[in-house]
Amino acid sequence: MTRQQVPVYRSSTTLMVGNVIAELNPSSAGLSTARQLATTYIDIANGQTLRRDAQDALGLNRLPRNIVISQTNDNIININVTDTDPVRAQAVAGEIARQLILRTPGANDDDEFVEGLLAGFELSIRETQAQIEAKQEELASLTSARDIGTAQSELSQLEGTINQLLSDYTSLRATTQQGASNTISYVEQPSLPRQP
Repeated sequence: MTRQQVPVYRSSTTLMVGNVIAELNPSSAGLSTARQLATTYIDIANGQTLRRDAQDALGLNRLPRNIVISQTNDNIININVTDTDPVRAQAVAGEIARQLILRTPGANDDDEFVEGLLAGFELSIRETQAQIEAKQEELASLTSARDIGTAQSELSQLEGTINQLLSDYTSLRATTQQGASNTISYVEQPSLPRQP
């Protein structure tokens, strides 16, 4: 009986919604948002539009019937595809994941300009930090009340500048893939099943 059955293969891939795991101190609000987004993306992945787009991208007449997209009550999405062809199972799992990633807000953005701005901010922050350190050393060696007052005023301006630079940098970074919570990334690439 077993010999007469057609062997089936399962390919799996795992995706993560958000970047909470990369944060040193993830907030409960961030985790909650990632969970809610994962649930929404699962609904999208189980919809006909995404599946039709995956089918068209692969040039298939139909997708395998056994596609399970689930969440383990967190921001992790599991995609399992069972098919009689192991290569097709892997391709379908990968394409469903790709189609889901394409539906994230930043998937089609050209971040080259923003990355250039971030690099400029990083350079300005380093230069301003060096100026602050130099001004603090200068301040320690001054003896004239007038010179001390001038140096303290300049130091205060530099500290205001660096605070503004850091605030602008943080705000801009939050709009990129690295800083956004509404992103999807691979935890595990689609596997090629070796055994039925």
